[in-house]
Amino acid sequence: MATIYRSPRRLVLTFSTIGIWVLYVLMAYVPLEMLGLSSLYDLSGLDATVIMFVDVLGVIVPTPGGAGSYHYVTILALTAFYGVPASAAVTYAVFASIAYKLTANSRGSKTDGAPVVAARIRSTVQQVALRRNAMGAPLRTAKPHRMAQRLVQMPRIR
Repeated sequence: MATIYRSPRRLVLTFSTIGIWVLYVLMAYVPLEMLGLSSLYDLSGLDATVIMFVDVLGVIVPTPGGAGSYHYVTILALTAFYGVPASAAVTYAVFASIAYKLTANSRGSKTDGAPVVAARIRSTVQQVALRRNAMGAPLRTAKPHRMAQRLVQMPRIR
């Protein structure tokens, strides 16, 4: 909250944050609609929000890519809280997981993370150096940032 108060663009920051949360809820609700679970078991957008927050508990468990723990917690939430049969809950969990992974990978967030982060760090370091030079401070041009070098050398996680 302090970040929002200190930001000169607090209105943009607030609305973009709300927009992100609405999209997260939609990512939980759309599969319910697509699989017909919302009408069969009377699940609403509020129920999708609860499922989304419970799903976070499955993602917190340290397993590779959230595989298994996310699915288990989602199935447990749907069967215990809403009385959805296990077969339908499994279908929802697998479908929602695949849809999220495809969405995340299409943006490049999982497939090429380290080089992207390294490039952003390099860009930021260069911008800081240019600002220092513009203000009359000595320009450091010896080597790229060490963190960027380490990130480029990290193996890709697939």
